[in-house]
Amino acid sequence: MTAPAPTPPAARRPRITLPFAFVTVVVVGCTVWADAVKYVVTDPADYAYFPPFVPNENRLTTHHLGAEYLEISFALRAGRGFADPFKEESGPTAWMPPVLPFFQAAVLWASDDDFIVLKYVVITLQMLTLVFTGWLVLAGAARVARTRGAVWVAAAAYVALLAHDFRHAFQTTHDTWLIMLALDVLALGFALLPERPAGWRAAAGWGAVGGGVALCGPVLGLVWAVLTALRWPGEWRRWAVAVTAAGGIMLPWAVRNAVVFGRLVPVKSNAFYELYQAQCLTSDGLVGADAGFPTHPWRTPGAERDRYIEVGEMAFLDEKRVIFLAAFRRAPDDFAVRVWNRLAAATVVYMPFSKTELAKQTEAQVLFSDVVHPLPFLALVVLVVAPRRPHRYEWAAACTYVAWLLPYVVVSYYGRYGFPLLGVKAFLCAAAADRILTGLRGGRRLE
Repeated sequence: MTAPAPTPPAARRPRITLPFAFVTVVVVGCTVWADAVKYVVTDPADYAYFPPFVPNENRLTTHHLGAEYLEISFALRAGRGFADPFKEESGPTAWMPPVLPFFQAAVLWASDDDFIVLKYVVITLQMLTLVFTGWLVLAGAARVARTRGAVWVAAAAYVALLAHDFRHAFQTTHDTWLIMLALDVLALGFALLPERPAGWRAAAGWGAVGGGVALCGPVLGLVWAVLTALRWPGEWRRWAVAVTAAGGIMLPWAVRNAVVFGRLVPVKSNAFYELYQAQCLTSDGLVGADAGFPTHPWRTPGAERDRYIEVGEMAFLDEKRVIFLAAFRRAPDDFAVRVWNRLAAATVVYMPFSKTELAKQTEAQVLFSDVVHPLPFLALVVLVVAPRRPHRYEWAAACTYVAWLLPYVVVSYYGRYGFPLLGVKAFLCAAAADRILTGLRGGRRLE
């Protein structure tokens, strides 16, 4: 009788300690480097040592804090309620999702309205979110990878994407840190969710997470729904519990909007303004500093802001809805072309925020962006066509990538909307690299 064959040793997962240390040093170092411009530069020519490496140009806008978000936070602190998104008293609003304004108002309250404290709280949270996202990317890559090199590819991709979008990562503050953190929560929740829930509490808890992230941004609600369907296919009773719990979290905000505005606004109200902005104020459907934003009521006092104040938010948005729908009916093919342009900009063609910004970049900077920007989409293609069945983390990343970008492709897109996908993009690059490296090794697993 022959002895049974020995059990092969389990594949060892690559360690992430060194790659994570590398990512952490880069994130913390770049945060300090970007903020140091206020303290070390006395001669404007020395701005050449800070991105975008142009003398006399200071790109640091960490006081931004989300534009309309910040104005609503000030209104909350002044006792005017959730109102006034455009620098003047204009009444109640649902222009922005509620979580960030309430959070920033709470920080202002706790700091006796010290704006500097608020700014550095947000800068710190942005830095920590980038570090945490990097850890999630590396941990996920280590769990999925068949080659040790894939973890370092994940770290390199993450750092390259940070460098590609240095401004949103380190030089300005908006809602991107909160959206990225919410995507991290969804990714972590997806990883921890049991395939078959042990009880109703798991579904209810996951539903509460979905409602909470949706109040940070409506597209996050779509991502939550897609991930839920991916994790619990056919579990309709669990779905019903989760959706009910999500609705319960969102209900107070929806009721407030119904009472104040007399209509259903689940999260935010300005979708038709963004459609109008992209369709009627741009030549190609891509908003930016050169088109779409110059007349925005937050950015510029003038006719748009005056009209908003005169008629109120809902009437203002109704006017934009009529204008957009008329333009759409007149030339639906033009809308389709603009959607195609947004799809290209979101996936393969790097489009800077302004033509002026592009003109100031060196050939090397432009080449770097042109190469790095399409890598996540190309990685997604590799995952789709590769013969190896995707791991559920890879499915989740691919579905998140599509679900997140799709609404922006249809409605309105520029670089800030794509930045929160930083971790997803880096993970996709690592997963694709792992398939390529495995193929080069003849399909052998890690040993």
